[in-house]
Amino acid sequence: MSNNKSKPFQNTQSKRLPSETKGTRLLQVFMEFRDANGARQVGRVQLDTQSNGCYSLPGISLPRPWRPWEPRVVRGIGADLLPLGDPLYFTVLKDGVPIQIDSNAPTPGVLNDGCVALLGLDVIYNLGIDMGHAIKHEKHLPVRFLPGQEELVENHQKEAYAEYTSKVSTYRPSSPAKFASRYSKCASATKMFSPATLIRYHQP
Repeated sequence: MSNNKSKPFQNTQSKRLPSETKGTRLLQVFMEFRDANGARQVGRVQLDTQSNGCYSLPGISLPRPWRPWEPRVVRGIGADLLPLGDPLYFTVLKDGVPIQIDSNAPTPGVLNDGCVALLGLDVIYNLGIDMGHAIKHEKHLPVRFLPGQEELVENHQKEAYAEYTSKVSTYRPSSPAKFASRYSKCASATKMFSPATLIRYHQP
């Protein structure tokens, strides 16, 4: 990879990157991640609040299966539909804890300028990345997380369960078989929409 990782969280180039220059700035931060071999590394990650997906380089990611509800195409800037790359896991480290994120191999041009990954809006929010801190500084800095975000994913999951179990409780089936079928669908929907399907916390 083109990122220099000999000095973590620092841009060792003498000149500022185009993404750090007024007029061509882009939101990027340095993040620790775990590569496909389990080694800890540091790389620059794009923060894209207009994206609803994530991308990571295949060389530093792990393969994963397609989710049943995942689209196979994405709409580009020119409104053209482009095929999504292979499904991957990108593992970031938040306070030393590995967090596995669903991502895809990047479409052409998505990851350039030496970046290793792009995080979309939902993952930025669920990780608790401090966007204000990243916006405030022109130079790319180490990622900063908002305080009190540790239980965010768990709370969202509880809300999802409450929503779908309430639908089950108000449903009046005509037979036990129909009730079992409806309950199974609600349970599947809970897993589908829970943020835990996007971000998974693992013990080191």
